[in-house]
Amino acid sequence: MASSSNSTMGSEEKVVVKAFNQLKNTLITHHTDSLFLALDPSYINEQHDTLLQGNTTQFVNELFCGQDKDEQFKCLNYNDIQDIKLINYTKKEGGYTVHFQATTKETTITTSLYLKVTDQNQVIGFVGGVG
Repeated sequence: MASSSNSTMGSEEKVVVKAFNQLKNTLITHHTDSLFLALDPSYINEQHDTLLQGNTTQFVNELFCGQDKDEQFKCLNYNDIQDIKLINYTKKEGGYTVHFQATTKETTITTSLYLKVTDQNQVIGFVGGVG
């Protein structure tokens, strides 16, 4: 799926792949401001601004938590992420669960973020866990 050419991708896949590639580009450069542009603004308000009281480091690091190869739960340091690779996505009400691998020099985890879209399949932004 991630290796499909744009000409053979369906509209759903184009939306997911384009949003994922934008997320990937922000991760490789480690620009937090750009990362925030890839996220759902209401999620940022609820989680970053309110729950975490503006703690940006904790907010971005907790976006990238998942299982490593030994099935141990780990959170990656956002600034240490070297690459992310799309595994697949699942259509859900109001968007897509996007499964991917995130890699640092030390480890690789498998995780997911939820991509919120409008009824017209326009991207609102990614959402991580809540709470």
